[in-house]
Amino acid sequence: MRTISTGKILAGQTPDKYAGRANELEQIVRCAGQVSFTGAQLSFAPRSGATELLLQAYDRMFREQGEVIPVYYSLRDHAGAVEAAREFVRELLTQIVAFRRNDPGTLFSSLSLDELSREALPADSAFVDEMIRNLEAGADDPALIVRKSLSVPSFAAAHGLRIFVMLDDLHIVRSMSDGQLITGSLAFLSRRPDFPFLTAAYRRSNVFQYELRRIELQPMLPADSAMYIEGCAEEFGISVSDPVRDLLRLSASGDLAVIRGILRRAAMDSLPLETYRDLASIYSSSVFGGTVRSIYDGVIRRACGGSIAEVTVVRLLHETIDDAGSRPPTEVWEKHLGLDAAETQKLIRELHCEELVRSVSNRIEPMSENHCFADYVAVRYGLEIEGTARAAAFAGFVADFLRRAPSIMEQEYRRSSALGLREALAAFDGKEVPRALFDYGDFKLKYKGLAPQEIKAQMQKDEEFLTLPRIVFSAHTDSFYKAIGLLTESERSAVAVGFETRDEEPDQQIVWIAAEVDAKLEADTALAEFWCDRLEMAAVMCGFERYQLWLIAPEGFTDEAVELMRGRSFYSSSRKQAELLRDRLAAGPEQAVDQPLEEYEIVIPMGDDAEMVAAHALEDIARRHNFGTKEINQIKTALVEACINAAEHSHSLDRRIHQKFVVGPGHITITVTNRGIRLIDKRNAAPPTDEGRRGWGINLMRQLMDEVRIEQVDDGTRISMTKYLSVANAA
Repeated sequence: MRTISTGKILAGQTPDKYAGRANELEQIVRCAGQVSFTGAQLSFAPRSGATELLLQAYDRMFREQGEVIPVYYSLRDHAGAVEAAREFVRELLTQIVAFRRNDPGTLFSSLSLDELSREALPADSAFVDEMIRNLEAGADDPALIVRKSLSVPSFAAAHGLRIFVMLDDLHIVRSMSDGQLITGSLAFLSRRPDFPFLTAAYRRSNVFQYELRRIELQPMLPADSAMYIEGCAEEFGISVSDPVRDLLRLSASGDLAVIRGILRRAAMDSLPLETYRDLASIYSSSVFGGTVRSIYDGVIRRACGGSIAEVTVVRLLHETIDDAGSRPPTEVWEKHLGLDAAETQKLIRELHCEELVRSVSNRIEPMSENHCFADYVAVRYGLEIEGTARAAAFAGFVADFLRRAPSIMEQEYRRSSALGLREALAAFDGKEVPRALFDYGDFKLKYKGLAPQEIKAQMQKDEEFLTLPRIVFSAHTDSFYKAIGLLTESERSAVAVGFETRDEEPDQQIVWIAAEVDAKLEADTALAEFWCDRLEMAAVMCGFERYQLWLIAPEGFTDEAVELMRGRSFYSSSRKQAELLRDRLAAGPEQAVDQPLEEYEIVIPMGDDAEMVAAHALEDIARRHNFGTKEINQIKTALVEACINAAEHSHSLDRRIHQKFVVGPGHITITVTNRGIRLIDKRNAAPPTDEGRRGWGINLMRQLMDEVRIEQVDDGTRISMTKYLSVANAA
C-alpha cells in the first residue's frame, strides 16, 4: 500500500487537527474496506460536521491508495435530478482518474471530457471512454438517465474497479421536483452487491426509503468540541481562553458552522477572544449581520420559498419562544400565514427538517434550547417588527449577552455534574437491589458514615430487596412535561416506562419519574413537598396511571422530609445512594486486572436428580481453585436449590437447565438459566408448608452465597450467584 502526504486533499482540516469524530471515521473507512459491504446511511443534524467527516474519510482512503477508490459527491440546489446525475458521473470519472494516478491535483483541474479520456490510465481507458460516450449520448427518459448514471459504480466493478461512493446532502432531493428519481434509483441499486455506497442526509429529512445500516452522527462531546474550537483558533491564528471557548460552544449550540464563522471573524478583526466581552462583540456582530444571520436567513428564505412574508414566520417563532412552553397547533400558523393546509405543512416540514422547530402531533414548538437560533429570532423581530433602532438593539443585545453568560455557564456546570438519571433508569432491567438504596431514612440508619467498601459488604447481608422494573423507554422529563424544564436542567430529571417484573401485561406497566433537587444540607420538608407536588403534577398531566416517583438530594433529606415522602409513596435517596445504585447496576463480579477467567458450561435435563451431576462437576472445579470444604458445600447446595426451583416452577418446554461456572481470582460465579415461566414471578408466592425448606430457595441461596442476582430474560430466568474465596484459603 502506497501512501502520499499526510496533508488535506478535499477536507477542510489536516488529519492531526481533526477532532471529535474518530469512531465514526473508523466506521466509514471500515465499511468501505469490507468486500461484503453494500450500503449505509449517515444521519446528522444540520451543520454538525457530517461533510467534513466524509471528506476526512475520502482523504484517508486517497492517501492510503488501497484497492477501494473513494468517490465523494454532494448534491446541490440543482434544477433537477437529471442535471445532478450527469454531474455525478463527471465527478466520479474525475475522481477515478485522480486516484488511479495518485494525483490530487487532478481533482481541481476542471478537465474536459476529452482531457479526462487522455489522462485515464491505459487499463481504465475503455471504461472511462464508454462512460463518456454514455454521458454525451443522453436519452429521452429522465428516469433511465438517472438510474444509468447512478449505476456507473456497478459498471466500474465489471471492469475491475471497486468504488465506494459517498453521496452527501441527500436531503436536498426534497426540494427537487423530480427528486424521487434519485431516491428511487438508490433504493433499486441498494439491492446490488457491486454498488457499495454511503448516503448522508439530515436526520429529520425522511429521505431514506430503503433499509440499510444506519450510522448516527451524535452531538460532539464537550471535550471534543473544545478541541475543535482550539484547532480552528490555531488555524486562524487567534488566541481563545478556556472560559471563552466553553461559552462559545454553548452559545453556538454545537453548530460548527457558527463556531467557525465567529472565529474567522475574530481573526479578520485581529481580536483575541480572551474575555466574555471579546466574545460578546464578535457574537453580536454575527447575529446582526454575520454568519448566524446568514445561516438562518437562508434557511427561512428556502422554507418560505418566496410565497409569503418571512417576517410573519419570524413573528410566529418569536411569540412562541417568548411564551415558554407554548406549542400552538398547525392551524394557528395556517391562519396567520394566510396559506392553505398543504402549503403550511410544507413550510413547517422544512423548518422541522432544519431543526428550527419540532412538529409533533400537529403542534409546533420552536427549538428554543438552541441559543443561537433564539438570539437570531429575537434580533430580527426587534429590528423588523418592533422597529428598534439598530444601534440601540445592538447595544442592548451585547449587554444582555454579558448578563446571561454566567448563567449559561452555571447551567452547564450543573448539567455536567448531573447523575445521569435517564441512563440509570434505563439500566434497571428487572434487577434486584437493596431497598435501602431508595429509602434515605433506612440508609442513614444502617449505612451512613461507613466507608464505601463497608457499605457494599454490609448490603450483601441486607434482607430487604426491591425488584426494579424492566425499562423499555427512558427520556428526560421535559420531553413529556415541558414545565419541568422551567424548574431544573433537562439532564436532572428523567422518565422511564417499563413493566414490573411479574409479567408484561398492560396492567403491570409502570412509569418511574426521578429528579435531582438542590440543597446544601439535608433537604427539608418544604423543598421535598414542593418537588413531590411537581412530580405528581407531571405524572397526572402526562396521564400516567401507575407510577413511582423518586427524589435525590445531594445530602439526603431530613427525618421529617423522609416521613413526608414515605406517606406520599415517594422514594428518597442521597447522591451517595444513587451512585451506589448506579455502580451496582453496572458492575459484574470484581476481577483483578489482567487476570484470566476460566469458564465452564454444562447443560442438564430437568428432573431425575440431574442437578447432582452438575453439583459434582462444580465440586471438582471449586477444589481445583482452593475453595474449602464448607464453601464447596454451600456452593453445591445453592446450585442444587437453583436447579430444583427451575424444574419445579418454570414449566419449561425444552426441560433443560443451562449452567455456566466462571472462576476468577478469589471468586466463582455460577449462572443458572432456564426457559419457561420466570422464577422471579414465583418468588412472592407463599411457601408450601409440606416441603420443609422447599419454596424458600431464594432466601437460602442468599444465605449460602455472597451475591445473588435474579434477572428476567425474555423467555425465562437467569440466576447469578457469586462466592468469594475466604482469606484463609486464598492465602
